[in-house]
Amino acid sequence: MGNLNQSASSTATGQVGVVNNEGGVTVNLSPSFKLSGFAGGFLAPRRAKKAAEAMATMNKAIAESMAAYMSFSPTVSPERAYLMAVTGLMFTERQADNLLAVLNRVAGSIDGEADPDNLSDATRDKIIEGSREADEQEVREIWAKLILGELESPGLYSKRSMDILANMARKDAEDFQALCSICVYPLGGEGDPNSLLVVENISSGLINGGVMSLLDRTNLESMGLVATSIVSNRHVPAGGFVGLATKDGPVFIVNGGEREKKVAFSPVLTNEGKELARLCEDYIGSSKNLREQISIKAEKSGLKVGDLSDFARVDVKITDVSH
Repeated sequence: MGNLNQSASSTATGQVGVVNNEGGVTVNLSPSFKLSGFAGGFLAPRRAKKAAEAMATMNKAIAESMAAYMSFSPTVSPERAYLMAVTGLMFTERQADNLLAVLNRVAGSIDGEADPDNLSDATRDKIIEGSREADEQEVREIWAKLILGELESPGLYSKRSMDILANMARKDAEDFQALCSICVYPLGGEGDPNSLLVVENISSGLINGGVMSLLDRTNLESMGLVATSIVSNRHVPAGGFVGLATKDGPVFIVNGGEREKKVAFSPVLTNEGKELARLCEDYIGSSKNLREQISIKAEKSGLKVGDLSDFARVDVKITDVSH
């Protein structure tokens, strides 16, 4: 979207931050906010982009609206006035700062081919509503990653997932990152969030020796990210194994017996939990004591955890049982 330098009403005066320029107005925005960059393209009214004449009319209306907002209150910054003018929504200074911080993060991570017009109106609205409440850095980073994912694959995240993220505080985001740290991908299914397994062992109200508390996990359940009533079983064939991918390398659950056995993983991530886990990829399988916790879970099922070197001593069949 081009710079706002259109004819506007005489109410646009220097003392409110909108400077008269030979009968027109020039809006003074901070250097970090470029109307011609990603933020401007993301926020620009979609209908006005269809014709140059419509764009000119829209720019004039936006400039006039900004002048009106800034004349009404000396605390309204040009950035805040612009957001209110183009979205039709009211913003506090905090909300304006939050949204622009998220959009600037995205702008710093995309290439020149990213087109904000690929986002649907519904997705754009959800992003604006959620991002403006992202007060903490952790939550802003998650929103920025969500936008990047949507730019690459429109429709990747559901409205329900964005609603959950919009209600996340920093503590919620940290708890979800902790939950992701005790999730693993079955070998053969890496990169597929639908195959994520939660490795959880509870003792004295703590999960995996203190990675998070049971109350923390209960809160994530109330948000709709995990389901404790569902069990995901991994079947280990007689003389076979299943492999799990962690940040420290693969861990193998070996069945040296003569009958198939299964390992139960519960809780499980909901569909929304799986979607948002994509935004926490760096945390997946990163818990420091994850190998120990996998071993505890395996022993409960009469199985053992082994390394690749153990295959020289255990007669196992290399069978893909990741699905």
